[in-house]
Amino acid sequence: MPEVRRDGGAWLPALLLALRTTAYGLIGVELVLLVLWALAPHSGSTAGQTLRLGLVFWTAAHHASIHLGAARIGVTPYLLTLVPFGLLHRGTRRMLAADDGVEAVAFVPALAVCYGVVTTAAALAARSAGVRPDAAEAFVGAAVLVALAAGTAVLRVRGVPERVPPEVAPVAAGAARAVGALLAAGLVVVAVTVVGGLGEVTRTAAALHPGGVGGVGLVLLDLLLVPTLGVYGASLVSGPGFGIGAHTSVSLAGAHLGAVPAVPVLAALPQTGRFPAYLLVLLVVPVAAGALGALRALRDAAGWRDRLCLAAATAVTGGVALAAVAWLADGSAGPGRLAVSGPSPWQVGLASTGELLVGALLVVAAVEVRARRTRR
Repeated sequence: MPEVRRDGGAWLPALLLALRTTAYGLIGVELVLLVLWALAPHSGSTAGQTLRLGLVFWTAAHHASIHLGAARIGVTPYLLTLVPFGLLHRGTRRMLAADDGVEAVAFVPALAVCYGVVTTAAALAARSAGVRPDAAEAFVGAAVLVALAAGTAVLRVRGVPERVPPEVAPVAAGAARAVGALLAAGLVVVAVTVVGGLGEVTRTAAALHPGGVGGVGLVLLDLLLVPTLGVYGASLVSGPGFGIGAHTSVSLAGAHLGAVPAVPVLAALPQTGRFPAYLLVLLVVPVAAGALGALRALRDAAGWRDRLCLAAATAVTGGVALAAVAWLADGSAGPGRLAVSGPSPWQVGLASTGELLVGALLVVAAVEVRARRTRR
C-alpha cells in the first residue's frame, strides 16, 4: 500500500480508492440497468443510452441536479447514495487500520478532490442532447460525501483527536441519536402511508402500462426514493411538513396538493383536506428524540450547569443537522411549479431545535430531581 504522508504521498492512494469506489458502484448500477434493458427488447433504447442512464443515476446519487431539456430534477435517490458512502467508508477504514502511518489530515482532503474529479468526469460523460447532469454540483456533492464517509471512518479507527474539546464528542453522539430517531420515525410514517394508500399506488403504476420489466423498474425507482421520503416524513413529524410543488403543503394540519409526478409511491400522499386533530400527538416524537439524545450526551456530565449546556448544545446541533438533511432532500421535482419541492430547511431546523430542546430539558430536570433526592 502506498505510504500516505503530508508531503504529497496521499494523492496516489486517494486516487486509487476514488477509482475503485466509482468502478464498483457503477458496475452494480450498470448491471441492473443492462439486465432490465435486455429483458425489454422493445424499449427503443440502445445499450449505449442505457449505460449513459447509469451514469446519470450515479451522478444524481451525489446530489447533482439533472437537466432534462427545460426541466430540472434535483431529488436525490438517497438509497443509491448509500453505495458510494459505504464503499468510501470501508475503503478508508481498511487503509487506516492497515497502516498506522497514514496521515488522515492529508488523505481525506486528497480523497475529496480525487473523488470529486472522478464524479465530475462521470457527470460530463453522462451528458447527451436532452440530459445534462450538473458537473459542478457533482463535484461538490462527491466532496461532501467523502467528508462524511471518510471522516466517520477516521473517527471510528483513530478516535476523537486530543485537541478537540471533550464536550464535542458527547454532544455529537447525542445529536446523532436524536436525528437518527427522528429519521426512523419519518420512515415509519412513510411505511404506514404507503400501506394505507397501496390501492392508489397500484392503480397509478397500472395506469403507466409499464409491463413486467417496466414494473420492476418502477419498484426500484420507488425504493431509491424511500430514504428521501423518510426525510419528508421526519419534517412532517417535526411540524413544518413538506410540499410537492409551489404553493402546496403536507403537514400535521392537513394537505394541500395539486398534480404530483407520476411516481407510484407518491400516489400514497393524502388527499387535500384537514387531518384529524389527534395526529398532533406525533409532535411528541421529536420531543422523545430530544430526550434520547440528551440521555446520551449527559451520560458523564456532572452538575446541573454542565447538563444544561450539553442539553442545549445537543438540541441545537441536532436541529442544524436536521436542517442540513432537509436541505439535501429538498430539490426540484420537475418543470414549472414542481421546481419547488421538499421540506423547508429553515423551518425544519427551527421547529426541530425547539422540540429537541424541550425533550433535552425534561431529561435535565429529571436527572436533577433524582440527584437531589439521592443527596437527601
